[in-house]
Amino acid sequence: MGSAGTLRGIIEDRAAALGSLPFLVMPDGQLSYADTDELANRTANALAGLGVAPGDIVMARCGNATPMVATWFGCNKLGAVFMPVNPLLTGEPLRRVMAHAGAKVAVCDRQLLAELAEIRAGLPALRTILVARETGHAPGVRVSKAGLRPDGTYSFDALVEAASSSLPPPLDEDPGAPTKLSYTSGTTGNPKGVVYSHRSIYLHSMGAGLADGMGLSERDTVLPVVPMFHANAWGLPHAGMMMGANIVLPGRFMDPLRVARLIEREHITIASGVPTIWIGLLNLLDKEQFDFSSLRAIYCGGSAVPKALIEGLYRKHINIVHAWGMTETSPLASLSRLRSYQEDLPLEEQFRIKARQGTVLPGVDFRVVNMETGQEVPWDNESFGELQVRGPWVARAYYNDSESAAKFADGWLRTGDVAVVDAEGYIQIMDRTKDLVKSGGEWISSV
Repeated sequence: MGSAGTLRGIIEDRAAALGSLPFLVMPDGQLSYADTDELANRTANALAGLGVAPGDIVMARCGNATPMVATWFGCNKLGAVFMPVNPLLTGEPLRRVMAHAGAKVAVCDRQLLAELAEIRAGLPALRTILVARETGHAPGVRVSKAGLRPDGTYSFDALVEAASSSLPPPLDEDPGAPTKLSYTSGTTGNPKGVVYSHRSIYLHSMGAGLADGMGLSERDTVLPVVPMFHANAWGLPHAGMMMGANIVLPGRFMDPLRVARLIEREHITIASGVPTIWIGLLNLLDKEQFDFSSLRAIYCGGSAVPKALIEGLYRKHINIVHAWGMTETSPLASLSRLRSYQEDLPLEEQFRIKARQGTVLPGVDFRVVNMETGQEVPWDNESFGELQVRGPWVARAYYNDSESAAKFADGWLRTGDVAVVDAEGYIQIMDRTKDLVKSGGEWISSV
């Protein structure tokens, strides 16, 4: 079987085919496809040298920079499970998530070490902490040849630099094996763990590359204006690698001016991010001019895209595509783009269509069911119910969660979104099930 259908396979195949072509542009440097493959090998060997085995969970609490990518792709190579965590998560919430996951190794940026050290006593499974981004190693900190720091942690940079750049050929990798663990934001309770397999990310990457997906190709330079811990960075690192694209990762500060300069300087063709990013950009474009001639699409999700934003960017000759998904859907599940026969509709009608959550990607099934009867509602743009989805990159359960069954029914993910569907299959989310109350025999919003 080898690496076929696995993320290791994607990394090694693309490195062999694209070699010196650029893959990643980050605040702390650039990596070609071959560089990324070598870095992943070194990181995998460094982790293995610390006793990390296939299936072990490795937590990363880092910014959008080389250590985060190295840990992610190194885990892909080793067969370990990569678990990115929001750097803003601290104290008991951070301890609770790490304890629930049972992370054995943690990689964190040096400036985040103190917060992790404070909770270490409450993490019995955690064996090793690796400290990353120590420029020349932190002032006054001596690192041994084995990478050991005086406080008992290890230097990530020193270990990776000293590790071998080659890996033995895989024996028999299972595409269904887990490779990543992400936690939901926990807006309606404690964060839930979502496990992704090699196969699910592989298929999600293929879906993103479809012409009616994001249409990624080797010609693209992609700017995900999202932190890498958030929903797989929207799946773009692996999808971009599979399709041969160049990925530009923004730094910690993602204000409109920095984003605009990145788009212009790096000749970005595809960008992604939440509405607030693009609302800020639209306001900036009313005051300043930039060369966005390379930009063919912005994919926007995380919350509903205002019609006014779609209209405003249209006036600036920028195409924004409404995307919908969740941590549980890897995350891309639907996109709202015009079909060929809709391009001659009046502009107002086009904007109305583009403001919906759109149609699901090939491979994703959906239904909208009556919340009392459980029966699917008609596609009449009026009958509403709970949106449910399933597919090869949609989760079927939460990690180590006794309440998981309440969220999943016969293979369907209960999204908690209330939606209607029109006759052409365009989904529009109207509310959240938790915000509905029944009054006078009818469901009404409580917000």
